[in-house]
Amino acid sequence: MSELVFNLSCLVAAVNDRSRISLVVIGLLAFAGGVLLMIRHKREIEEVYRTETRKRQLQFEKRNFRRRSNASAMIASMGILMTSLVWAREPAVFAGLISVVLILLLAVMFLAFLDLMLVSLHTVGQNDDSARKKLVNEYLQQRKRLDEQQAREGDDEPMSDHQR
Repeated sequence: MSELVFNLSCLVAAVNDRSRISLVVIGLLAFAGGVLLMIRHKREIEEVYRTETRKRQLQFEKRNFRRRSNASAMIASMGILMTSLVWAREPAVFAGLISVVLILLLAVMFLAFLDLMLVSLHTVGQNDDSARKKLVNEYLQQRKRLDEQQAREGDDEPMSDHQR
């Protein structure tokens, strides 16, 4: 245990003034980025409320907004924690704040992956009537060509659907 405290105190001592200033700048940028993302997500959900009429799509967008705003809030809080590292002089406090920042980073990455997967699945699951009609028409044309080709080759009756 004493080795861990010694190593942490060496780590805190190694963080000089330049790196503390960069921590403040990076922390403030992360905070500003998180706040700007929250504002952007709020505008997007307001636009969805104005335009979307389907209940299922509206529910999906609400859940999407919640996930994304939570991730944005975590980014902003991570920025605040990174900025507060300047005042952490005790090794245990410094290590605790760093571990919280890393946990928040993992949570943001998890939410981003979850958002990516859910949006992908939602997109795949949506009906595209024009694409479906185009696919059916293409199938019917190929079937007609196959029937004509078989008729030219001398087969008297075209193949049934279960023979194809």
